Amino acid sequence: MSDLYNADFDRWALEQAALLKAHRFQELDIENLLEEIEDLSRRDRQALRSHLEVLLLHLLKRRCQPDHKSNSWLNSIDTARSNLRELLATSPSLRRYLADRIEATYTDARKTALKQARRYGVSKFYQAMPAVCPWTVEQLLDEDFYG
Repeated sequence: MSDLYNADFDRWALEQAALLKAHRFQELDIENLLEEIEDLSRRDRQALRSHLEVLLLHLLKRRCQPDHKSNSWLNSIDTARSNLRELLATSPSLRRYLADRIEATYTDARKTALKQARRYGVSKFYQAMPAVCPWTVEQLLDEDFYG
């Protein structure tokens, strides 16, 4: 079964599902099934962190450059929020992970914002950027909040 897992993942996954439906548990590729189940959680957490970083980055840009109200930033904020809300709707336990990752993700978004500001010659706008995330989870998920 492991050979099929390495050779044709899609076929392997369909066969595992068929075995589960047929209650043929003794034939399951348990080792790889466990790995895939654990990986599902990692993927959701990585997706959540990625959407959060995009959201924070564009909220920072709006905050630091209030005269430059880019529609692309607003669209990016809306899309990131929508993706976060969808992940949280299907996996509510990720809300705690979101709260736990805000500061670290904010630090990364802040570094990216500073790097981009230097690259585009607008770093003067970013001098007063907060060192810690100025937004709560509720604000970040509020569809009417733009910083």
